[in-house]
Amino acid sequence: MQYRLSNADMLLVAQVGALRNIRGLSHGYPDRAGFQNTEGQGWALHIEGAAGEFIVARYLGMYWGIELNNFRDGDLDGIDIKTSAHDTGRLIVKPGDSPDLIFVLVIGKIPLFRIAGWAYGHEVLQNKYLTKLAPNSPEAYAMPQKDLHSIIGLKHIVIRQSLAKMDREEDAYDSRYVAS
Repeated sequence: MQYRLSNADMLLVAQVGALRNIRGLSHGYPDRAGFQNTEGQGWALHIEGAAGEFIVARYLGMYWGIELNNFRDGDLDGIDIKTSAHDTGRLIVKPGDSPDLIFVLVIGKIPLFRIAGWAYGHEVLQNKYLTKLAPNSPEAYAMPQKDLHSIIGLKHIVIRQSLAKMDREEDAYDSRYVAS
């Protein structure tokens, strides 16, 4: 699925990405991608990462909370978005990442992106995907695009989960407010 950001979309994701990078710099956080602050690549990574989150949220019909410091629960309620500027980019998952999260890979640069696919954490966290991405980088799991599930399948899962959540909320409402 291809997506072109509008001017308004670009402005929003640029602001969110810049705020995330500023927060990291002001708190002295190390860059999660392993870049030194002097290289300046953190700015582009944060902005294009925000763009990837925005695109997936819009496609899946989910709320994008634009949090500045959400490192554990995924970017979208149990879904973690990874963005790569490389056409052949792989889905990168770190050894400490949750096997229960869903990971989505978005490929591109502002303004044009495509959603390459998705996988469950436990599918990526296999020894066959363990690699060193650069000589001085720690090991990470890198799943090639050919092994990812179609984004359409994830949309169906999200819809089913939303309907199940609505049913649970309706049942809870009925048990509190409807006379037996």
